[in-house]
Amino acid sequence: MPGNWWPSAHETMVYGCRKGAWFGDDSPGRCNVFVCDALRFGRAEKTGHRNQKPLELIKYLVRSVTPPGGLVCDPFMGSGSTGVACATLGLPFLGCEIDPEHFEVACARIRAAHGLE
Repeated sequence: MPGNWWPSAHETMVYGCRKGAWFGDDSPGRCNVFVCDALRFGRAEKTGHRNQKPLELIKYLVRSVTPPGGLVCDPFMGSGSTGVACATLGLPFLGCEIDPEHFEVACARIRAAHGLE
């Protein structure tokens, strides 16, 4: 049946840290499971990337694990959602993407988030 499918049911984020790592707050009860709706095709912000993440989720994660002025690195940039989140949060960003088409989409989204397009 068209449209009757479950897109990404599970995504994993890995965060490596050492003693004294930044978590955005001092809460010992901080949740480590985040639930949000998948960014489905047909929504205005959806690009052609099959694993594009919702911007509000990425902004929350970036704010939670990046100290003020910290550099955010995304080695698998995809559609550029992390770069867009960093642009809106005023954080420096370094991204890499092997697929030239996705790279161009990501760069255009990040430029637009910076008001350059």
